[in-house]
Amino acid sequence: MTRPSRPPVRDPENEAALYDGVFVPRVGKRLATWLASRVAEGSRLRALDPCCRTGAVCQALLERLDPASRLVAVDADAAFLELARRRALVHEGRRIFFKVEQPDALGFDDAVFDLVAVHWPPAPTSATTRLLSEAHRVLVSGGRLLLVCALAGSFEEPLDALREVALRFDRPELAARADALAARYPGAAGLTGAVRAAGFEDVSLEIDDIVLPFRHARALVSDPLARWLGVRDCEQACGAGPEGERLFGDVERTLDVYHGGGPLSLRMHAGLVSARRAED
Repeated sequence: MTRPSRPPVRDPENEAALYDGVFVPRVGKRLATWLASRVAEGSRLRALDPCCRTGAVCQALLERLDPASRLVAVDADAAFLELARRRALVHEGRRIFFKVEQPDALGFDDAVFDLVAVHWPPAPTSATTRLLSEAHRVLVSGGRLLLVCALAGSFEEPLDALREVALRFDRPELAARADALAARYPGAAGLTGAVRAAGFEDVSLEIDDIVLPFRHARALVSDPLARWLGVRDCEQACGAGPEGERLFGDVERTLDVYHGGGPLSLRMHAGLVSARRAED
């Protein structure tokens, strides 16, 4: 009898270090700077980052806000928060305060923050709904929400190749897995609609494309950032063992054929939502 495979053991410290060393320098800082630029320089605010990760948004806000401002950084994972704490060490306990907590189940009282600023990772629609509800609850009357995230169509290049492989070998389950991975990212209308449904007004959305260039398909599928952004998920969707390796090899070859063995890009459709809690 075949034993069921066990899920890989999670290593939070390694995940946090990988995120901080791979994602933040090439993408995270750019998103954080974009978000923070929508806050007037020198603003004096009580701000909350409910999904701090390793602190890119917090650092961008600290550089922009008045020194008398106070920033609370929350993350569900202590390993990520510890890296954020180290980065902000000189400000901890004075300008910034850290707390391990679920971002969609906050322990703060109602109406205590002027600003909620968050880089929201791929999440189920229900989690996003809860986050928006919590953001609305903890904001003061007229308080502001800034949310940056990847939108539908992000990181589609390897997923399109996976769909083509699925079609070529008559493997509809592979196509379904590719569609499920793509569905992690909200559409523009769906995201702004969810923000309005949570009770916010003056909702606006800016979109910016982040393009990550690669010399060829092999460079893309082996790049640590590209793997973090979805290539690893695409590989896992192909399955384990020799057959999975063969299918993922076909995905790489499909990318190479489509781009003539030359340069290609991984594209992120980034969205920045700005909204306000209605005045009481």
